[in-house]
Amino acid sequence: MRYSFNKQPMRSFYFTAEDFVRYLDERHDMRREAEQMLNEIENTYAGRSQFAKNQAAMAPMSTLSDMDGQYSRNLLESSHGEGFISFFSARLAPDGLYLLDEPEGALSYSNQLSLLALIDQAIQMNCQVIMATHSPVLCAFPGAQLLSVEHGNISEVSYDRLESIQFLKYFLSNRSGVLKQVGIQVDSSASSD
Repeated sequence: MRYSFNKQPMRSFYFTAEDFVRYLDERHDMRREAEQMLNEIENTYAGRSQFAKNQAAMAPMSTLSDMDGQYSRNLLESSHGEGFISFFSARLAPDGLYLLDEPEGALSYSNQLSLLALIDQAIQMNCQVIMATHSPVLCAFPGAQLLSVEHGNISEVSYDRLESIQFLKYFLSNRSGVLKQVGIQVDSSASSD
């Protein structure tokens, strides 16, 4: 199997769940600094004209305005998953290449479905998405080429043959047995296996 890169994407993007956490921290710091600058300007420019205050406040106000208008929701006030979806959605552009490294780390199952819907939109815009994932939801994208990397070898595999899918099916059909195998005591009266 040989893979090649034969088209230059209009936009490319590599992203991990950890990157998103760092990004949120940086946004929080930027907002705090801009708000602190506005407070300092208010104190420093006390007694000066409103025009002078407005001129001094232009940069931090611009920062706050840009941050407020950048996403469909406030990333700092959203759940982690909702913020991730809004963040990813704002970056979709036609003919893009998107590399996602285990995005499920930031997403509930319902938000994983939202991400699949965004990936479908991206594909409709002639984008390519390459994703490393263990998520049974994200692996279920219709028509996706699923590759398994084991012992340095890459091979194409069907959804039902993925190790994570096989384990999940086994676990769901034999939950009590699996828990007992790892030494967890299971109250048989509370079990629904």
